[in-house]
This record gives sequence, C-alpha cells and structure tokens, in this order.
Amino acid sequence: DSIKKRFHYPAKLSVITEEKVISGLRRILEFVQKNPQSPVILNMSFGSYVYSAEMHSIIKELYSRGVIMVAAAGNENTEGRSYPSAFEEVIAVAASDKSDKRKADYSNYGDYIFITTPGEVVYKRTYRGLGNSLNIKIEGSGTSFSSARLTGIIAKFLATEKNRPSREEVMSILKTF
Repeated sequence: DSIKKRFHYPAKLSVITEEKVISGLRRILEFVQKNPQSPVILNMSFGSYVYSAEMHSIIKELYSRGVIMVAAAGNENTEGRSYPSAFEEVIAVAASDKSDKRKADYSNYGDYIFITTPGEVVYKRTYRGLGNSLNIKIEGSGTSFSSARLTGIIAKFLATEKNRPSREEVMSILKTF
C-alpha cells in the first residue's frame, strides 16, 4: 500500500508519507499550470528506496513544463537508488567532505548522481542590540545541505539571466564544474 511507504529526510528532521509528497508535488504542478511563465526550481531533501510510478509521473509532468528539480541523494553511504533523486528528470546531488575534494563518508553514490557539492555547513552569527548579544551557531551535514546549496546557486543564476535558460542549458553549465 503506497500510503504505508515511508520517506525519510536525509537530515533526519521528520518522516512523511508518499501520499503527502505526491500531494505536495500536485500542488506545485497546479501552480506551474496556472503560472506557465514563472520560473520554478524545486529542492527535494527527502527520499525513499521504493520506486513510485505515481510520483515519477508527476515529476515527468513537472519536467515537461520546465521545472528544474534538485534532490538530495541520501545519507546512508550506499549505491542504492533513492527516489526522487534517481529519477532521470531530477538533478541528483551527493555530498562532498569539508575540503570538497572527495565524497563525504555518509553520502550515497552511484551512476545516477549528477553532481557533488559540499554537505557540511557551519553558520555562525552574532546579533547585537539593546546592550545584549545573541550568538547563534548552526552545524549540520548531509546531502540535504548539498542539494539546498545547489538549488540556491541555480536560483541565483536564473534570477540574473534576462533570457530564462532551459533546464538543459543549466545542466550544461553545471557539467563544467
């Protein structure tokens, strides 16, 4: 039963059902259908090792409408295909280590991976005001950080281009990295 299939967030934040993922993808598809001129980039930081034909069908439709989709490959250090990152219409992102020179120990890998980006994040910020200060430090690692980083880079690129590049043009540029 597809409702019982579970999805995991690689960052271990939550667990969701396939039904909820599909519902969210349908809502994005509705937006794209109503706003065909709006550039849409989608980051998916969740995954399942169970193939879903229904999800793949929606992903194909989003792809055909020009949506750029980026997905985290997973954090189990396996070659197993995690969906949606393993769908050919999706840019699958693995994580590299701090030096960005080799695959992170936890990152999934395989022939479906399109690109590897740093998966470790350290964010430090001090807020000052009214004689008080607040120090915030956020640390984390995972392919969710890698895919979010790449999604941000693509979004910034799309925002600066006067003529919106196609997904193929974006992929071609990414291959140069």
